[in-house]
Amino acid sequence: MCDNVPMTYSIETTPVFDKWFAARVKDLKHRARIISRFDRIQMGNLGDYRSLEEGDTDLLMVAIGNVAKAKGMTEIAQKADLNRQNLYKALSGNGAPKFDTVVKVLQAFGLKLTLAPADENPAGGLGAVTSDKSDKPTNG
Repeated sequence: MCDNVPMTYSIETTPVFDKWFAARVKDLKHRARIISRFDRIQMGNLGDYRSLEEGDTDLLMVAIGNVAKAKGMTEIAQKADLNRQNLYKALSGNGAPKFDTVVKVLQAFGLKLTLAPADENPAGGLGAVTSDKSDKPTNG
């Protein structure tokens, strides 16, 4: 990882997430808070976190585990084709899940994770990443 290169994150929802969000999150204040959180994450503001760049992923795994518990660990394990007990352990913050496990869980949530180097002046608004430092946005 390059030093002094800020990161942006692109959050792309899937139809599964969109359907869940529309059906399950009825309170407008909650919807606005979730959308606002996604916007902050895309700008690189992960909130209360320890640096992922420094290799500290425990907090992220705990957060993913909390979402899995809230959605139903058994359902998430089935959708991700993973063992439920092993998934609990992997997402406890004390586990060391493989990257493919994390990706499978995010897919079971209806999400995908995209990381890209940040352009210092990203064009095209939130989530737009340029690969050549030009003003032309690309879909990361």
